[in-house]
Amino acid sequence: MPNMIDAVDIEAKWSDFTLRWGSVKSAVMSALSKIFSKESEWNLTPEQRHMYATESFMNFRLIARLCATPSPYTLGLSDLAQGEDELYANLAEIGQFVFVSFSTPPPDFIFANLDQLVQPDFPFEGFDALRDAELVSELSGSVANTTGAVVYRKSTKQLVVSFGGTTNLKQAWYDLYAVRCAYPRRRACGVHCGFWKMYEGCQKHVFDVVKKALENYDVQEVVSLGHSLGGALAYLFALDALSGEFPLPSGVGMMVATFGCPRVGDAALSEYWQDLVRTHQAENGVDSVKEFQVKTLNDGVPSLPPASWGYRHLTRKPLYLHHGRLFHIPETECEHGAFTIAQDALDPTRTAVHPKGGHNYYIGKDAEKIVGFVVDRVKTRGFVMQLFTASSCLTLLCYFWLSLPPRFTGTPMPAIVSFAAGHGFSPLLLVVIVPRLVPAKYVSTTLGAHKALEQVGSTAFQTLAGVALDISKKKPTELNGAQTGDKRDIQYLLNAFLFLNVLQLAGVIGLGRMQRKQREAASQRASALLADLQSESIEEEEQRISEPPQTKEAKDGESWQPTDENDPAGDCSRGRSCCRATTSNAEEQPLLREPSRIPSYTGDTRYLVSPLAPRSHSRSSSSVRLLRSKSVVRRGEMFAALSAVLIAFAWVLFLVTAYFKLRSKEERDSAGVSSTIYI
Repeated sequence: MPNMIDAVDIEAKWSDFTLRWGSVKSAVMSALSKIFSKESEWNLTPEQRHMYATESFMNFRLIARLCATPSPYTLGLSDLAQGEDELYANLAEIGQFVFVSFSTPPPDFIFANLDQLVQPDFPFEGFDALRDAELVSELSGSVANTTGAVVYRKSTKQLVVSFGGTTNLKQAWYDLYAVRCAYPRRRACGVHCGFWKMYEGCQKHVFDVVKKALENYDVQEVVSLGHSLGGALAYLFALDALSGEFPLPSGVGMMVATFGCPRVGDAALSEYWQDLVRTHQAENGVDSVKEFQVKTLNDGVPSLPPASWGYRHLTRKPLYLHHGRLFHIPETECEHGAFTIAQDALDPTRTAVHPKGGHNYYIGKDAEKIVGFVVDRVKTRGFVMQLFTASSCLTLLCYFWLSLPPRFTGTPMPAIVSFAAGHGFSPLLLVVIVPRLVPAKYVSTTLGAHKALEQVGSTAFQTLAGVALDISKKKPTELNGAQTGDKRDIQYLLNAFLFLNVLQLAGVIGLGRMQRKQREAASQRASALLADLQSESIEEEEQRISEPPQTKEAKDGESWQPTDENDPAGDCSRGRSCCRATTSNAEEQPLLREPSRIPSYTGDTRYLVSPLAPRSHSRSSSSVRLLRSKSVVRRGEMFAALSAVLIAFAWVLFLVTAYFKLRSKEERDSAGVSSTIYI
């Protein structure tokens, strides 16, 4: 009987295991199919393909595929937001102030030059809500340099408190500090520790500015606004406002509007927020507190930190933005990040401007187009070279620590941590540096070639190190014992790696100096070329004014695009300078350009614009490849040849070592190979 019971128990456990394994396998396969889904499923236009190919900001689409839990509920017509068109317009209007909260360019610069920046072909084109607004003050925090702005809207009598998103490495570090700490206003509630520390760093400044603004302006509603990290800070400020930490004057309402906001706290904090909202609405009316938390397609930030870690969104009724339509997410599905939309709920008359979605695409605005000056500022500071230097210094510190006598260091943990940090993020730099070096269509090939060379170096050095230690063990030690000899050989090996890392750091520094010289030379050439282009532009403008307008054909065989204002394809939204003749097509250009003194909103190629045809009588335009100097081509050929030699050397070294060292002693003796090799 006991044997029979054991057999039944084993069979039941095996059945349970197979069921669990099947569910895990299906989940993994589903996740992999989402991750490696083909881009052709989006049916992108050439303009959209170029737009996505030139992205340089992180849009968290991969995070959305990995972390955003799909909801079994299908959003339909009944879930459309009430007064959807009006709500969309209001959110699009208030969302314009999100872009004022970034420090680059500063808010005072934006408002000082607003008349120019809102003109056609400028980055704030269509930002009409800024016209009747007044900048009250900029916001700054003492922790991680958080940014923001307080703006007063005269027409709506709203005081907009806008918090900026993540723009530097310090803020990213605090974003990842996802440890829950006790919320000071209610100790039983947990709040994201990184978000709270950044909010504490700007809290006093925000209170002082808002308090003074409430005294000096006729305010009917305070709007707490933010995108991404700014959304989390906006909720923390709203918590202070409703809890009485920063009491609002009687009759002043509160609106919270966030886009792509991460989870801020745990379930207890979410319940506390709901209690505050209900209490305030019961005392001051339903419209005294308005809450709009917007998620969108393929944005992974609202799914972070994961709900499995105990985090929850504060709102219970978020909005889901899908191809220009706003849906109310049911309260039971509020923690999900991916939704299926019923076909009858989609509007076929609305064209999806940003069909792939992403973290920087909300309410019809492209944050990357508008905040492109951030990229310019980062590039001009040699940001990539700084990261390369930091990575090299960390690995150098690792081998320096290991090469010291153990009686001084005591533990190898600092070396392990240093190596993990330096070697861990260094491959991520490829995503930044490779698109700046090669044309767009060669990025994948270059990344693969780098991975091959990385494996070559790893295989070669590991093989040589193993052979050296193996040979040293078999050398006769007359003066020293075997153990002392082993320690000495290991020390020699560590010293060799330390020396190689010193050479690597010197190479990085030399590369930085060479890059700076190239930039200076390129800047001089660009200045001379820009002067010629400006004089040419003035002549063309004078000629255009003196001649009647042309719509179809220009002189000298030039072919122009239609100038119909209703045709979006014929409109260049990036300024007149981007419509000049180009020397290469989109695929031949590097994804990221060299730093330029011309701002992003007038000089980059964020959107694909049909260029002016070459000045010739022939209509056919052939693509012209990137021009490289002979020295650059020669260096490329030498590097390719050296890479091929290194790959062949690594293969030969590994196979020869395996042949002589990995065979059994009998096989080596039978082949007449001595089992002991001295050097």
